[in-house]
Amino acid sequence: MLTHQLLQTAAEIEAERPVWDAWVDQRYDGNPFLSLDWNLVWLKHFAVEPAEIHYVKIIAQQVPVAYFPLILTRESFHGLKVRVLRYAGNMYSPINSPLLGVDDYKPIFDYFVQQVLPTISWHLFRGGNLPPEYPGPVELYDAFQLAAYSSLLEEDRANWVYYDEENSADEYHQQLPRKIRQDIRKSVAKLEGTGDFNFRFITTNLTSKDIEDYMTVYRRSWKKEETNPSLHPDLMEVMARRGLLRLGIFYLNGRPIATLFWFLSKGRGYAVKMAYDEEFKHFNPGKGLMWLMIERLMIDDNMVFFDYLKGDHAWKKRWTNIRRERSWILAFQKGAVGNILYFLDQRFLPWVRRYEFLDACKAKLSQLTQRD
Repeated sequence: MLTHQLLQTAAEIEAERPVWDAWVDQRYDGNPFLSLDWNLVWLKHFAVEPAEIHYVKIIAQQVPVAYFPLILTRESFHGLKVRVLRYAGNMYSPINSPLLGVDDYKPIFDYFVQQVLPTISWHLFRGGNLPPEYPGPVELYDAFQLAAYSSLLEEDRANWVYYDEENSADEYHQQLPRKIRQDIRKSVAKLEGTGDFNFRFITTNLTSKDIEDYMTVYRRSWKKEETNPSLHPDLMEVMARRGLLRLGIFYLNGRPIATLFWFLSKGRGYAVKMAYDEEFKHFNPGKGLMWLMIERLMIDDNMVFFDYLKGDHAWKKRWTNIRRERSWILAFQKGAVGNILYFLDQRFLPWVRRYEFLDACKAKLSQLTQRD
């Protein structure tokens, strides 16, 4: 017999730490992006009113068996403001997933869809960056289908990772494309020949100066200003306390010029952010720092896996050996509003776009025939 409890404050979620963190460690490879700390930092920065926290705890015989971390927001859908229930994540979240503490999880997804969701006032259920390597995407979609919800499950975006338990750092280096190996060698040689060059590697020894140096590099890079600039400093401090932070900074004549922000958990690395000062672009510091970081993690931390998180970028392929797909899910609430939104999204707008395309083709054809 399953029951559930709604957790709607940070304090209520914090109280689940012993069970939550044990599951992440034992069943989810210690993935820091599923940890309670990640969730609490994310909620602090992004779960602001009018968003509502809806973390669902599924219980069997007074024992937790699953958590669904959700938020309820007002969002635009084809120009209409609707209530959207989604996993607690946004552009900063490389994966979104429920946490399951048991192997027999089909009844949990069925209960979640049939018993929990009807108690929440939502129009659309959205989930992106769903990782098929963990239970969730297909099981949730099947539960929606079983309960007769209009729903879709599609591929979202790619995720590049490296995994090899046998390779040493030297063997990994030799497998990199020749051009990358040359760029690494030239980058480090140029920096060493230019002045006082050093590489600072930071774990639990994080200082306020390290954070300021990271922010300085970021501000002088090509990257856009972060939506919430204090997010990464907060994450660094939290993950440093847990021993999961891996931060690398290149210094030239005492000036920070490049930085890599990673997490490392259970021999698995996660590349959060890379940036370098564009004034020093000609040194190609990104590649040099990337290699020194990976080499250090492989040798000192026995890293056998690393994850470049979101994005199907060509450069990631050159440093990795596995391409994984992510999924997204969309479900429409039963009733008048859900039916209208489904018709708009899946019937009316595709029909309009098809005729707009035909009209554009006719206009182009007309232009060509007029030239003859």
